[in-house]
Amino acid sequence: MINHYRDHAANERTFLAWVRTGITVMMLGFLVEKFDIFLAAVAVETHGLQGVQQHGNGSWLVSLSLVCLGIVMNVCAALRFFRTGRELEGEAPARFRSRLLGIGLPSSMVLFGLYLLAYLTRIL
Repeated sequence: MINHYRDHAANERTFLAWVRTGITVMMLGFLVEKFDIFLAAVAVETHGLQGVQQHGNGSWLVSLSLVCLGIVMNVCAALRFFRTGRELEGEAPARFRSRLLGIGLPSSMVLFGLYLLAYLTRIL
């Protein structure tokens, strides 16, 4: 029997949830870029070539930032997983750490969401 099996299983489930979230954030970055291409195509059909120049102001930066954020989330999740696993195997009690990963990354997602909302309302 594995010592602290339930704790290790919970650690692994948490890790996989963070990885799933990181992949979702990266795919959101890809989707933002594809959506901007779609908006540019619609602008060509409705407004002619002038609409293409209005699109693409900062969507590539948002897309790149979301992909980078997803990568950072996965790296942080891996570091947290291995550190927690070592602490579970150790004899010393686990100490409380800051909630930067749990609060900082979702907060940055909210900021990106607000930026996207402003971007879409400006275009439409």
